[in-house]
Amino acid sequence: MNQHRRKAAVSPRTGFTLIEMLVVIGIVIVLATLAVLAAPRFSESQKISLAASQVQGVLAIAKQRAYRDKLVYGVRPLTLQTTSAAAAGPGPATVFPGSMGSSNNDPPDDIHLGSTLLIDAGTGSQELVVVTGTPSPNSFTANFMKAHAKGFTIIDPFVRAFAYIVQPDDFSLSILPTNPPTPTGTIGPGTINAGITVGTTSVVQFNLQYPGPPATNFDLSTEVLPGDLLVVRGTEVHEIFSVTVPAPPALPSVTLLPGSPLASDIPPAPPGSPPNVVPYRIIRRPRTLTGEPIVKLPADTAVDLSPLRSQPSAPVDVLFAPWGGLVGAGNQGKIIWWVRDIEKQFFEGGPTLVTVYGRTGAVAAHLANLDPATGAAYNNNYYQFTQDGRNSGM
Repeated sequence: MNQHRRKAAVSPRTGFTLIEMLVVIGIVIVLATLAVLAAPRFSESQKISLAASQVQGVLAIAKQRAYRDKLVYGVRPLTLQTTSAAAAGPGPATVFPGSMGSSNNDPPDDIHLGSTLLIDAGTGSQELVVVTGTPSPNSFTANFMKAHAKGFTIIDPFVRAFAYIVQPDDFSLSILPTNPPTPTGTIGPGTINAGITVGTTSVVQFNLQYPGPPATNFDLSTEVLPGDLLVVRGTEVHEIFSVTVPAPPALPSVTLLPGSPLASDIPPAPPGSPPNVVPYRIIRRPRTLTGEPIVKLPADTAVDLSPLRSQPSAPVDVLFAPWGGLVGAGNQGKIIWWVRDIEKQFFEGGPTLVTVYGRTGAVAAHLANLDPATGAAYNNNYYQFTQDGRNSGM
């Protein structure tokens, strides 16, 4: 009997006591609470880094495409950009922009009470204004520090989305008489039929008609867009305002930007005479890539185009040549995009400078050189770290 009791006393335990279970549950609850409290802060600290990495990735993909396809590819910042129909400032002023919104951002940009807007009048005349009154459908009120003439640009300085773009070749198409008409025509020295100026606006017609029968016009609107540049006689450069493709016998034409007329008219050739031989070419601006989705940054993050942030402080296309360097803006220096949390002050949260170096097209990310408590630039230079030659490819 005593032997049986001793065996029972030393037999192994098969469970936990109530106190042990309560201790373990308490530890789990404490750890879970700490994790819940720390997760948002960790997420906040990573938000700007994720946005900067996304911007770098978009630029790197465009550069790789340019090298692969031997074409000029790039990235376009998408944000609200419009012009004023009247002068404004200094002091409180009501502004009548060409558009109150919007861009491809999500949600779309529009001008509303409290909006911060970048005013760009060119020649270095920039300032930030805040919309001080509830806007009407076609106007808003803000307090201006400077005077700006009619036509100044109004920009939402926070870029939250980007599009891939490609630079097409110049357009200069000459349609030769064929029967039946060929769909492509002949690429060669295109000619202008006539260019007539009325007031300060010129309309230019092109010899882009298939004789048929029946006669049909080349659809110029599929190749030329407003904003493209028409070069006439080799030296005259004019911005295209609109494109028209009428029914024959009228010819396809473009209307030039008002205020930029031809230096001299090009009268139409008399009936029965050979067509005019005035040469032209159209420099086509970059186009967004068909079928490519818009790239959007994480919530509450953006590239800040405000003065003393990004360089340049305007939404410019970043275009990569097939050999790697930049084409156009920034090709002799660098483009710097200030990526930050727009729910905080511009210096809070570790803003990151995504930099593209013009000569090599190298893309790098650096912290802004600033005091994280006050936003003051160390050595009076926010961009000191972008001057590292190892990143620029020098």
